[in-house]
Amino acid sequence: MVFAMAGGARAQGGEVLPGGEFELGLERWSQLASDGSNPFEAVRTPQAQGLSAGCDLPPGVDAHLELHLPLEEGQFVAAVPGPDRPGLRLEFGVWVWLESVVGSGEISLSVDSCSGLKTTQVVQSPSWRTEELPRERWLYLSTAGQQVRSWGSESGATELRYRLRCSAPGPVCFEGAAVRWERPGALEVPDASFEDWRPGSGTWEMSSGLTAGPTLQTTQGYYGPGFALLAEGSGALLAQTIELPGDPERGAPPITAGSYLEAGAWLHPDGFASLPQAPRATVQLQLSVYGIDDQRGTRRLLARGRWYPCMDDLGGWNFLQTRPLAPLRINETSLRVELRSAAPGSYAVDFVQLGERHGVDGNPQRRVGASYVGRYRSPFFPGATTTPTAPQEVWRNWRWVAPPACDNSYVGFAHDPDCGSNQGCFRGNGRRDLAIGTEGGPHELPLIGAYDSRDKAVLRYHVKLAESAGIDHFIFDFQGHKLADQLVAQGREPINRETFDALLQVTEEPGRNLKLAVMYEPKVHFLGWVQGEPTKADKIQGVVEDLVRLVQQVGGLRSVLRHDNRLVVFIFRNKTCNPAGTQCLDESDWLWIQAQVRNQTSEHLFLVGDSPPALGSALQGLTRWQLVSRSYLRYRNFTDAQLGLPTLPSASLLSLESHARGLTESVMDWRDQDVVERVAIQTVWPGFDDSGVGGWGVNNLMGEDGSPLCVRVAEEFEGQFYATTTAAALDSGADWIQIATFNDWNERTQIEPAWHPDFVSPQQVGGGPPEVLGTHVFSKLQETRQWIEAFKGGATGGRTFRGIAMEYFGQVRRDPQVPEYD
Repeated sequence: MVFAMAGGARAQGGEVLPGGEFELGLERWSQLASDGSNPFEAVRTPQAQGLSAGCDLPPGVDAHLELHLPLEEGQFVAAVPGPDRPGLRLEFGVWVWLESVVGSGEISLSVDSCSGLKTTQVVQSPSWRTEELPRERWLYLSTAGQQVRSWGSESGATELRYRLRCSAPGPVCFEGAAVRWERPGALEVPDASFEDWRPGSGTWEMSSGLTAGPTLQTTQGYYGPGFALLAEGSGALLAQTIELPGDPERGAPPITAGSYLEAGAWLHPDGFASLPQAPRATVQLQLSVYGIDDQRGTRRLLARGRWYPCMDDLGGWNFLQTRPLAPLRINETSLRVELRSAAPGSYAVDFVQLGERHGVDGNPQRRVGASYVGRYRSPFFPGATTTPTAPQEVWRNWRWVAPPACDNSYVGFAHDPDCGSNQGCFRGNGRRDLAIGTEGGPHELPLIGAYDSRDKAVLRYHVKLAESAGIDHFIFDFQGHKLADQLVAQGREPINRETFDALLQVTEEPGRNLKLAVMYEPKVHFLGWVQGEPTKADKIQGVVEDLVRLVQQVGGLRSVLRHDNRLVVFIFRNKTCNPAGTQCLDESDWLWIQAQVRNQTSEHLFLVGDSPPALGSALQGLTRWQLVSRSYLRYRNFTDAQLGLPTLPSASLLSLESHARGLTESVMDWRDQDVVERVAIQTVWPGFDDSGVGGWGVNNLMGEDGSPLCVRVAEEFEGQFYATTTAAALDSGADWIQIATFNDWNERTQIEPAWHPDFVSPQQVGGGPPEVLGTHVFSKLQETRQWIEAFKGGATGGRTFRGIAMEYFGQVRRDPQVPEYD
C-alpha cells in the first residue's frame, strides 16, 4: 500500500499507516527488546476482526516496535505547520488492549525524524502507567495536544520513525496504528435536536417537569420543530451520559485522553418569564460536562458554562457554551452533559453539542448553503405596488435587451417577455422569452414561470425544495437598505429588500428549518449606485449603516444563520474598488466596520470574504467566487459567440477540474493557517451561461483575441460539469459547501426545477415521463440531494420534488391570491 498525504487528506480522519492494521502480520515492522528477544508477534485481535501486534513481556523487559516511513515523493509527504503558528498538526495514534493480568509498567508512542545518523524527536505521547488503566477494553493512545516540532524533507530528513514502547509485563495488544490531521473532534449526541424524543423514551434524563413539545408560545426548535422544554422551577435538569467510542474497527475516536472538552446548547426563554432587567448571579442556567470513571463509579467536572438571562433575552435564541476546565483522563470512559436551570420561566432547549475545545459552534459540523437571488419582478404579482411604464421596470431581471458593448448593433442576445413592447414575447414552445440563455435549449425556463421574487407562495416552494434536497441555509444576495431607501424615494420598488423581508417571514414560519444568511454587496456604494457618497469614508459609512440596520432587523430571529453565536454575513468582493481604482476596501476597513457594528448593536459579525483575508483579519471565513475560467468556455472570443460556433480546439473537462481543484486548495491552504478560527467554504456550481443577459459581464473577462469577451458560456461536458465541481469540494475536506446558485437564471447557475412541455401544467393532474423528470425538470436538485447525502453521511428524509411542485400548482389553481405565472 502506498501512503500519500500531500494535502488531500486534510482533517478527514487520516489514514492507517502502511501495515498499521497488522493484517499481514509484522511485515514492515522491526522490533527490539532490552533482553535481545523479539517479543512481538501477530495475534488475533481481541473483540475485533483480524490480527494485531501482541507481546507478553516478562518483568523488567523494555520493548520497542518500530515502523520506518520514507519521506520520498509519493510515499509519505506531509507539510506540517511549525509550532510557532496556528493551524493543523499531525496526530499519531494507536489502539491498545491490556489483559487483566498485565502488571505495572509504561506504554508510550513517539515519532522521530531521521537524517543519516541524526535523529530528532517530532512528537511524544504521554506515557501511560498501566496500573492506572482500565483492562480488557480498547484504549486509544494519541499524540493529540502535544507539541509537534518542525520537520520535513526540506530539513534533510529522509524518513520518519514511528515507535511503540511497552515495559509492562503481561499480554498487551496494539492495533490500528494511524496518522490524522489533528482537529477539534465532536461526539454524536443522540436526539440532540429532540425531533423524535419524548419524555420517558430514554436517551435524556429529566426532572422538574421537563417536557418535549412542538411549540413554546409562537416558537419552534432552533433546528427543526422539536425541542425540549425546561419547565418553570428552580432545579430543572436535562442530562445525558454518552459512552466514548472504543472500537479500533471504527478508526481513531474523535476525542482522546488529554483532550479539553466543551458543550453547547441553544436556549429560548418563555416570552412571559419574569427575568431581571440586568444579568443577576442568582438567575442562571448552567451547562456542565463531566468525565465518568465507570470502574470506580466517580465523576469529575471537565467544563462548565453559565448564562444569566435578562429581559433583553426574551423572544430570541441564545447559544450557551461551556469553558474547558480540565482534560479528559484515560480511565474516564464516558461523558455526562447536564443543563440545570435556576431561573424563572420555561426554556426551550435545542441542538445540544459535545466535543473537543473549538469543536462546538452551534451548527451541524457539515453544512450546505445555496446562494439565492431575489431580483425578479412580474406584473401579475398582486403585491406589485407601482405601475412602471418602462418594460425593464415591469419585468426587471426577466428582461434584457441592452446590446453587448462588444457590438452595439447585435440583438441576438436580447430577451423581452413584455408583449406590450415586443410581439415576439413568447418562445416557440409557448413560454415567455425570459433573459435566460438558450444554449441548453428553449426549455431552460423556470418550471413555475416568470415569477415575482416577493411572492411568499413562490418563496415557500423554494424553501421546501431546498430543505428536501438537504440544503441548510440560503445565502441571500443583499444590496442593503440605503439603496432600497433611494429606490423608494425615486418612486421605484425596492424588490431586493422586499424579497428579503418576505423570505425572513417564510423561514420564521412553524415547520421551517432553513436558515438564512446574506451575501452583502458593498459594490453598491463603491460603484456609486448609492448617491451622495463621494469619499471613501462616506462609502464605508454607508456599509456600516447597511450592516447595522441588517443586524437590527434580523438579530433576534430564529432563522438567521449564526456561527459561534455570531451572525454570519458573506461579503461579495470584500476588496471591491470604485471604477477608478482609487478607493478600495482593505483589511483595516473591515476591522473598523466590524467594530462599529458591534459598538452600535452589541452583535459580533462572522464575516466571510471571497478574497483570502490576512491573519488577524475581521473576515474569518473564505469562499472563492470564481465561477468562470476562459479555459473551459465554449466561446473564447465574442465573434465565435455571435456566430454560435464553438472555439477550437474544444475545451476539455480537465481544464474545469483543474480550475475547481485550484480554488478548493487555495481555500484549504488559507484555512489551515488557523484551523480553529477560520472556516473554509467550498463553492460548487452546475454550469455558467450569461448569454441571456449578453454583455453585462463585459469587464469580467478578456477573450483569446485580446478583446472583451462580453458573453461567457461554459461547456457543459455532457452533463459532467456539476459533478466535477462537486467532487473537488467534497475531496477538499471542508465542512461548509456553498452552491452557486439556487435560482440565478440569468447566469444559468440555478438548480431550481426547469420547465418542460412533457411535464405537468397547472391545469393537469399527474406528472411527466420519468426520463423527463430525471434528466431535465428535477435533475439538478436530484443530483444535489445525492451528493449532500454522501457529504453528510445520511439520507435527507425530504419529500419528493415532484410532490412539492404539484402542491404549488394546486395552490395556483385553488387560491386567487397565488397568481399563475407564464
